[in-house]
Amino acid sequence: MKKLLMVLMALFISTVFAANRVGPVSQYGQLQAGKIPNGKTNAGHGRIFGSCPDYNQTPVQVRGMSLYWSLHSNATEFYNETSISKMVADMKIEIIRIPVGTEEQYGWSDGHAGGWRYSKNEQKAFVKAVVEAAVKNDIYVIIDWHSHTANNQVDLAKDFFGYMADEYGHLDNVIFEIFNEPVCVNGAPENGRCDNRGGFIGWNAIKSYADQIVSVIREHNSDNLILVGNPMWDQQPNAAINSPVSDVKNNVAYTFHYYANTHHTYTEGDNADEAIKRGLSVFVSEWGTGDADGGGTPDASANDGWQQWMNARDLSSANWSASKINEGTAAFASNSTYNNFTYTTSGNMVKGYLNTNPTSYTKCSSTPSSSNSGPSSSASSEVALIDNFEDGNTTAETLNESFWFLYTANGASISNTPPASADEPWDMIRSSASNHYASMEGISIGSPASNEYPSVGMGLALAEGSFANCTAIRYDYRGSGHYFRADMSSITPNEGYEHVTGNQDKSDSWKTVTVSASDLIQPLWVRQNASLSSEVKDFSWNEVYQLVWVFDKSIASAQRATYLQIDNVKCVGTLPEVIVTSSSSVASSAGSSSSSIRSSSSIRSSSSIRSSSSVRSSSSITSSTAVATSFIDDFEDGDNMAFTGLNDYWYAFTDKGDKGASTIDNSKNDEGDYVVVFGSAAADGSEYGAGLKNIVLKKGDNEYDPYVTLGLNLEDGLRGCTQISYKYKGAGHNLKAVTRGDEEGELSGYNYHKKAFEGSSVWTVASVSVPSGLEQEENWGTALDGLNMADVVKLQWEVKKEATHKYLFIDDLKCEGMSIVPVVRPDEDDPDVDNSSSSRSRRSSSSRSSDDNDDEDDDDTDGIAGGVVAHSGLSATIHGNTLQVTVQRAGVVKVQVFDMMGHAIESHSESMAAGSFAHTFGCMGKGAYIVRVQQGSLVKTVRMQVR
Repeated sequence: MKKLLMVLMALFISTVFAANRVGPVSQYGQLQAGKIPNGKTNAGHGRIFGSCPDYNQTPVQVRGMSLYWSLHSNATEFYNETSISKMVADMKIEIIRIPVGTEEQYGWSDGHAGGWRYSKNEQKAFVKAVVEAAVKNDIYVIIDWHSHTANNQVDLAKDFFGYMADEYGHLDNVIFEIFNEPVCVNGAPENGRCDNRGGFIGWNAIKSYADQIVSVIREHNSDNLILVGNPMWDQQPNAAINSPVSDVKNNVAYTFHYYANTHHTYTEGDNADEAIKRGLSVFVSEWGTGDADGGGTPDASANDGWQQWMNARDLSSANWSASKINEGTAAFASNSTYNNFTYTTSGNMVKGYLNTNPTSYTKCSSTPSSSNSGPSSSASSEVALIDNFEDGNTTAETLNESFWFLYTANGASISNTPPASADEPWDMIRSSASNHYASMEGISIGSPASNEYPSVGMGLALAEGSFANCTAIRYDYRGSGHYFRADMSSITPNEGYEHVTGNQDKSDSWKTVTVSASDLIQPLWVRQNASLSSEVKDFSWNEVYQLVWVFDKSIASAQRATYLQIDNVKCVGTLPEVIVTSSSSVASSAGSSSSSIRSSSSIRSSSSIRSSSSVRSSSSITSSTAVATSFIDDFEDGDNMAFTGLNDYWYAFTDKGDKGASTIDNSKNDEGDYVVVFGSAAADGSEYGAGLKNIVLKKGDNEYDPYVTLGLNLEDGLRGCTQISYKYKGAGHNLKAVTRGDEEGELSGYNYHKKAFEGSSVWTVASVSVPSGLEQEENWGTALDGLNMADVVKLQWEVKKEATHKYLFIDDLKCEGMSIVPVVRPDEDDPDVDNSSSSRSRRSSSSRSSDDNDDEDDDDTDGIAGGVVAHSGLSATIHGNTLQVTVQRAGVVKVQVFDMMGHAIESHSESMAAGSFAHTFGCMGKGAYIVRVQQGSLVKTVRMQVR
């Protein structure tokens, strides 16, 4: 395999789901139920909103068409990109619905084919075509389980929605409709009503079914909007008022259907009105211009009235039907084709309504999206995961130099077990089934005097600038009312000058909150106090260095609970590259309570900011102190070269060389090699990752099992490595450590040791102790007497025999036991980089022989240090109470120290020459602190523990 060229344009290769236009999905983001606009009561609760901050408190109404269900061959003629694109152009549709035939109509099962009956694979192809067409047109798509008795087909529905959520649940475009028009307990209705074979399906039966299907969709890591049917052909959404569907994501709406000729008095809408007024979101997923059976002559007057009714309530809707079926409600005449429409009376009427839809859309400034990373993503918007606690620790998964903490102040208390030592985190991570979350428990503020403000808080400390590309923070919470605070570096955060939200209400179930800049304001008394004018600042996500969820006595008694739980913290937008830092530079503590921590952000009284000695230079700290990590690659440099050496590169191949027919959809560079490193779709919430897209395994003429492989070339082996770990999402695979001789011929046969990992729809940490955890496959290649990690010249991720998922993505590959200095690639255009000495990677481990520390390595010392500085521009590490700063260029360096409540402890600036400097802190109270170092636009944040 020849070395891959670094092709920058590969970073921008579009996926098969790339949108070709800016449409409603780009403008509104993922549709969401159950938001309460500012200043309004629950009477405004029952609406649909967008995830874009501009629309997360403004009702969103999207209108479009429903295809005819997939049972009829004349209907599926319009299940393609050409037809849907034409509907977008001619009718201005914003949403398309695909009604999938179910087992009761011989749809979603194997063995049926032709005419009115299609096999499961044919149904999958129909859905794929419509979803891809919707994404390319940037419109919404409803995947509808078009059943009247779905509660009798629970296992079949689980199979369907498990597949659909896994395939499409990461797309903002997608909405799931899980039960179309519940009708009769036994059989379908006759003459528009149930006969003596049984009564209508009641709400309890519908809810029991819906709870199970919603759970399946959420288990596949999708937080998309879900639509639920209700009794009497979706005429009673109010049936759910006292017993709504259970959903951990709180993103469920209830459907309402009407047909203008059958429901012409408008009183049928009273049930929907009642549901809306009681806080349930309503979605008109099907409506017709004629009779309820699809026939009849359209009634213009009745239809105009229903349109006014929907518009007055901001209700989104889809008209039945975009077809040429011989029914009065069909939009297209019988002579229509998939690319040439002739409109019926109904079609012209509906086209007139839809043509008042917007003619242009503006892309959301924050580019939000579904929280779920996946094999492909909507180009419309992004949401980046900060932490979902699934790794079970108090370090944010996708932000380097960040950690979670708890605090108490002024006599308030919590029952969480405090750290056993200053270097350990609080006991704050809890789990329920497969879900992890952060929890603050046993909250008590006692009986404070009127001038006291006891408080407790849960917070995330991070590097300033981490949220530069965020326009909002989204999180799930359960438990006590609280307020959310974002601490900014430009404010002296002394007793409450920071930006906070209004109080969030107590909630016994999980609730999603999106906080945009407009929600974060400084307390009124700060803005009214002339002496504090210098502390009144416009809010900026770029300056945020800490998030805090706070409980104090300002929370009304009725809104208090003894616990507060946080989960799924996200940035609406994108996160920056993760800066590689030394694993020893960040203490393990996640913050601790201390009597030295001062009052909460609500206290108005001022106190002096403590001072410390100034930053001092030290010539005894030499530039040979290089920052090293255990990362082989975290991909945040965006190229296909690993940190371990100039000739260590990522690649991919299929079984084509073994006469196999397996394929992947990765694009190729100018040399014909697969591009394997690309943007956020492949990453665990960070900016870049690596992977294989759209895996198709086919045996072809291969003598053995089909396979595709992602690999990493390692020129110098992995001497000293004791544990390999990485994050992955997607197909089950074998991790293979390939030894010398596989291709070079030093040993005969295919010499590798491997370990198998199961497929996963969510990001999962894979870890294996080496060499003991890797086993050589028997009767394959030369039997080796043990595995020597120094002989490992390749790591490979092999998807073999069958793919549990159509993709495999990996991120954050590490080798514990090694100390890896990220190599700097020579840049002939950069006069500040010494190209003559930066061409080597310096690695060390306890197992390295003395012969490796030769004069040639020593000659590289200055070049390596320069290389590290060139890689990041600025590094900062803490050893005890000593801060070491290394800068690439001369300039002013600013050092700030904050306690865990955001109070400024020290702020100092000094001009520095290029090189390394040290500063020892003095007079610091016992506890945890954040140290922030800035030079120009470069920022590093580390934490410090004082014992």
